[in-house]
Amino acid sequence: MKAHKLEMACAECGRSYFKRADRIRDPDFCRIACRKSWDARRRFESRARDCEYCGKNFIPRAAQLRAGGGRFCSVSCSTRAMGHLIHSPESRKKAAATWRRNGNKVPEGPGHPQFMGRKLVSGYVMVWVDDRGYIQEHRLVAEKSLGRMLRADEVVHHRNEIRTDNRPENLAVMTRAEHMNEHRDTLVTARKAVPWRKTG
Repeated sequence: MKAHKLEMACAECGRSYFKRADRIRDPDFCRIACRKSWDARRRFESRARDCEYCGKNFIPRAAQLRAGGGRFCSVSCSTRAMGHLIHSPESRKKAAATWRRNGNKVPEGPGHPQFMGRKLVSGYVMVWVDDRGYIQEHRLVAEKSLGRMLRADEVVHHRNEIRTDNRPENLAVMTRAEHMNEHRDTLVTARKAVPWRKTG
């Protein structure tokens, strides 16, 4: 005995179709594509929320949610909200107390929350020394090799031109004039590459 068929309306596209009475679900769809479309739309709409700044209801992108965002409906609301947090009376009092505690200067070295003992500045490795502050690592290596402090007119040259390669055999101590001569060819080539504007 054949099962009785009923006329149904697709929950997604609304198209009329016939389906066996024992296979009817709620909601039901005329084809697989409509079911997938309905599921995707339902998941999309389930992400709807209110903006924490203006209160507007919006649907954040999935990437925003994965990154822990999706709190504001636009960049403008996010910027304004962060500005209100930064410039609130409580935050200003906290900033003033920190400023006075640090002696009106930004803490450096072990007192800084992001202190790691070394950092990279303009391609050079900087190392923290307690009584001298941040010093370029290649100068410290050269001073250790020479057994003395470098003079103010002495510079340390990297033989292979790699600023982070601070092996003693890769370093050469010389005067500033000698250092300019070492880089003369590079400077001349760079000057020739500049497109000078023609006049007249």
